[in-house]
Amino acid sequence: MDGIVVNWRRFLLPGITLLVAALIVWHSGNETEEDLPVEDSPSNGTAPYTPPAFEAVPEDENDNDSAMEEQSFLRENGTDIVVRFSDAAELAAFRRAWEEAHPGTSRPIGQLKALRIQLDSPSALRRLLDNLPQDADTSPNLPVQLPRGPDFDDITATDYQPFTQGLRHWLGATDQVENWGRGITVAVLDTGIADLPGNQAFRQIDLLAETPDARNLSPHGRAVALLLAGEEGLAPASDLLSIRVLDGKGQGDVFTVAEGIVRAADEGAKIINLSLGSSRDHPVLQDAVNYATARGSLLVAAAGNEGRDGLPFPAAYPEVFSVTAIDAERQQANFANRGSIDLAAPGVGVAIPWSEDQFLQMNGTSAASPIVAGAAAALLSEFPNLTPRQAAEVLRQNADDAGPTGPDDRWGQGVISMERSLQHRQQGVHDPAIADIYLHPQPNAEGNYQASITVQNRGTEWSGGLTIWVNDGQKDHSFTINSLDVGESRGLTIPIDAKRVQSEHGVTLKALLESPTGLRDDRPDNNEKAVQFHIEVPE
Repeated sequence: MDGIVVNWRRFLLPGITLLVAALIVWHSGNETEEDLPVEDSPSNGTAPYTPPAFEAVPEDENDNDSAMEEQSFLRENGTDIVVRFSDAAELAAFRRAWEEAHPGTSRPIGQLKALRIQLDSPSALRRLLDNLPQDADTSPNLPVQLPRGPDFDDITATDYQPFTQGLRHWLGATDQVENWGRGITVAVLDTGIADLPGNQAFRQIDLLAETPDARNLSPHGRAVALLLAGEEGLAPASDLLSIRVLDGKGQGDVFTVAEGIVRAADEGAKIINLSLGSSRDHPVLQDAVNYATARGSLLVAAAGNEGRDGLPFPAAYPEVFSVTAIDAERQQANFANRGSIDLAAPGVGVAIPWSEDQFLQMNGTSAASPIVAGAAAALLSEFPNLTPRQAAEVLRQNADDAGPTGPDDRWGQGVISMERSLQHRQQGVHDPAIADIYLHPQPNAEGNYQASITVQNRGTEWSGGLTIWVNDGQKDHSFTINSLDVGESRGLTIPIDAKRVQSEHGVTLKALLESPTGLRDDRPDNNEKAVQFHIEVPE
């Protein structure tokens, strides 16, 4: 799971280590989960489905071919099966008959016309397959887990700058945030939480069968909830709904997560945070995402920490807002996955007040996701006419470009900026900026590297007549940008000799932006940037 560290001092050390296990007392008053209703639906003029009685099939009556087929299916799919029906009435009829023979082995999500069946023998599998409606489909219930923790040996203070304190200030949030999220229900699907200091409007639903054990309760869910809706979160006044879908080890399954998504949407959650994932797609998870999206919920999910190309599910779905992790210098963390990223947010050494005299330090995309979810909830409370999807678009359109110019598979649309998002309707903001300096990792055909200097209009008014000076340590380069629309980014490139980049001290690039006389600049502090680049050559 994501790295979590609890420090026993008020001020955090810059080093990042694994979480010291903490005892958390489970809050009494969990809601009990009952079977979800199965709504009747028309049968389109066909004869109603009537499953036969599920009588026991003696093991010795199974022919060899059937037994081999069953064993093969069990090896491939396990004994935990998800069945999706095309008709809700068929689901209800099948489940009634199945439960008579196998009580307590099935669980429905009526809204998705899906049924989870936990088999106990090959003969039970044979009865299942023989008596399903022809248009029903079966699939294994896949595992879901917290994002695997980053390799802490590769995360040092010299490589990354942690967000030790002042997260809200870094994000550009104002000091008057106590009402952010008011009237907005936000759901956290995670390992459950015991309490949430400062947030009294807090409910829990437990979708796991076993009784929660305080000694085995992972702190992950509480950390995520604090980042979203705690005293130092971006939506401290929101109504938090904690839905427990993962156990104390941070493990679960797609069916339970899908059930949690449906429950969150039915409970009126405008924002649903999912700091979890499955390595494989599953139709019941996609159905749940579609269900919640159709009811107006915004799903925000962690991009994962495996450092690979491709996102886990549900972050990989286009309907889900996917979030990657960066450090305080806006570098994408090397453990974060790459792909269809929407936004980048703090995820290295993020400090969370854990108690009166403790800070928790969290690393991973699990920390970045609830920050974005909280920002969306804050926008909904500040701009009541926005829908959750529109709030996400405001965050995306007002992100600070990072990395190569424009959207990319590492930073997505850019780095979250609460200041710009809150000012998106405010006229008269002038803010041309040096957004980033980026060295493309591969040399061109001539053997030189290319550096991109990105200039972005972060204001709400047109900008132009800009002069950009770039010094590469040997000479100056100058560029002119005559016109830059609101939110637009423009990339300028210069070649860098490979020998210089690969030398012991590397190359330091410095960029300076100058606005024409008479054109106001409301944030002149972002007109300069310097970055050092060094590429090691393998021996």
